Amino acid sequence: MKTLRHFWSGLEAISGLSAVAVEWQEVWGPEWEVGQAFLRPSDRLATSYPCPHPGGDGCPRGVVRHSEQDIVAVCRTVPKRCDDLTLAKADIVVYELDWWKLTAAVGRAFGFTMPRRPVVVSPQTIRVGWRGISAGKRAAVYLTIQRESQGLESVLSHLLSDPGPPFVFAAPTREFCERDRAELLRNTGVLFLPLDECLTWEEPGEFVATEEVRSLLSEFAAASGAPVTRRRAKRTQLKPIAVPPNSRWDELHLVVDDLELRYVIGVTRGRRGFAEAGFEDQRRGKLPNDSWQLLRKFARHGSRPFEMGADEGGRQAAKQKVSKLRERLKRLFGIAGDPIENVAAGTYAAVFRVRTQDGFALEFPANTSWSAVSITETRTGRIRFTVDTKERYLVYSDGQATEGPREREGAERSVPVSQEHDLWLLGFLDEDGQPTRVGHLLLEVLRAGEPIRREPDDSDMLKLCGVLCHMTGIEAPPFRFERSRETWSAEFEASSEHAAR
Repeated sequence: MKTLRHFWSGLEAISGLSAVAVEWQEVWGPEWEVGQAFLRPSDRLATSYPCPHPGGDGCPRGVVRHSEQDIVAVCRTVPKRCDDLTLAKADIVVYELDWWKLTAAVGRAFGFTMPRRPVVVSPQTIRVGWRGISAGKRAAVYLTIQRESQGLESVLSHLLSDPGPPFVFAAPTREFCERDRAELLRNTGVLFLPLDECLTWEEPGEFVATEEVRSLLSEFAAASGAPVTRRRAKRTQLKPIAVPPNSRWDELHLVVDDLELRYVIGVTRGRRGFAEAGFEDQRRGKLPNDSWQLLRKFARHGSRPFEMGADEGGRQAAKQKVSKLRERLKRLFGIAGDPIENVAAGTYAAVFRVRTQDGFALEFPANTSWSAVSITETRTGRIRFTVDTKERYLVYSDGQATEGPREREGAERSVPVSQEHDLWLLGFLDEDGQPTRVGHLLLEVLRAGEPIRREPDDSDMLKLCGVLCHMTGIEAPPFRFERSRETWSAEFEASSEHAAR
């Protein structure tokens, strides 16, 4: 028996769970032979091909098909960084994950009751089968494969509302569901299974559930089938947060994760657990209430309006939920005015700035490239992001007479748009207000104004690349590694007003 760390983590690395064979081989490494049994060829041919040294503006290489026998992968970066590569048609066949084979193998290992075919319940989420919990009762079993925590959170929100607990929720790894989150789910009647920890691989070729997870499933079945006894929780005394006098809601910044919120308003900053903040469910105890879940929904949308309720009944229910959240926020912060704006019927937006722990987004225009971005450390210890956007405007046509009506035509110009944010809110400071390792690295890049020397596989640099890509929505890497100089260069304009003083 052996564990399959590469196999399970690789599933969370492939976009759309479809790629050419060489990409699957790269993420699965030594476990490629196991993984290829769960792939099937599609009728699609790839239009791009992986690069040996990714990172340029033209990555990945484009596939040029001159004929069925003349296929070439061409570097699109200027100047070229990779040699052209001659390919066979078989090299550009796109292979997809065979969900049926995978879910069938997982279901057999756990002893789940299997359907004739798996049922898709949400993007990249399958109902694998059922687990019996008591006579005549059963809990659904779901498998989701996501590439980011927001995707997993969205799936969970859907399943928690319809059909609701109890159910078993499996994912390849616990990358997007840490242990405290899993424990919270357990208290609500949901058993989370990270498959890389729960299954081993046994030749000639099948998954085997560990003894620990078998015991865990038995405990879950017993607990889920037992009668539920509700106890009234001891009410936590709410202590309002002391904010600066005359504070406004638009000055408040919140970061909301599974179990706590962090706040910044003026010079005041701190954190509160959901119970301390007045969001504990008083019927069940030790669990967040519906207002907390709604606050998390606002956090996922940031400052963007979103609609609640598809019909009049749904809108009325949403109105009551929003009203409860308003009152809880007013009691917690003691700020005058309305913290939530009713944009339109059933549509709401937070007046305060709010995000999830890993859900910060700068809302850059689509197709923005790093060459149009500048990042600056300001004198106030904040980070300013500026992006050049295109603006349409009207001008008079050339060659028109000076008298009488003049014709106008459309023109386009570049207009810089800036956003400035607190280092702590961006996640670059720890709870003591000191820069994290990645925060230190970002400041080093901004203050240096030139390439910095780091190893090509430096973990902090790779993490900073991921954070910046997530914030901006730009898929291309924000840094380029120069092998000849062994340095990393920013693809954006980096500067610091702090260093310039």
